[in-house]
Amino acid sequence: MLVADQPSVDALGGYDGLMQACIGGYQGHVSHRLQAWDFSAQQIPDMTDETRNLICTRCKVHNDATVDISQDGRRLAAIVPESHPSTAVCVYSLECHQLGLLMYRVSLGTNTISVSLSPRGRHLVVGLAARRMVALPADSQVMAQIYRLDETTSQLVLTKDLLLNSGEMPSRYVSINCIRWLPVPGTGLIFGTNRGKLVMLK
Repeated sequence: MLVADQPSVDALGGYDGLMQACIGGYQGHVSHRLQAWDFSAQQIPDMTDETRNLICTRCKVHNDATVDISQDGRRLAAIVPESHPSTAVCVYSLECHQLGLLMYRVSLGTNTISVSLSPRGRHLVVGLAARRMVALPADSQVMAQIYRLDETTSQLVLTKDLLLNSGEMPSRYVSINCIRWLPVPGTGLIFGTNRGKLVMLK
């Protein structure tokens, strides 16, 4: 998998700028291209063709949590920028006969920071960064949403909001960095916060 045209962290003003770009919807040159390449022959293919094996022409790639491939290798989830202030989460096909086909899509806020497909590929969890611009911290905030991939309607159906209790650390700004499914079906989720906390949910 090749990710092209990724801006450097320095171009965004360091890692603080990178987080703000993620939360606030950076409008500069954040344009990434995703292409699939076959390395099974143990040779590096010619990757100069920007249109070959194209999956997604434009998406956000801040780290490895903003793109995810299902365990069976059939689908890819990515965060795709839209007109401010919205962002889309899209699921594409990785199957050879329909490579790059948009299968599912949902519009969310620009605080979308991570995506993860469940081990069986039936659900998608989307991580949401806390917004700094609030007058008072809420007792709890939506940190993630779980969607079901409905093959009948080709829609992402919201099934659950996951809440982060900010009252556990009331004196500090708390936000998740990433949330992912654990690799074994039925074992739950794991997420990390900007304060170094790692939590498993079952």
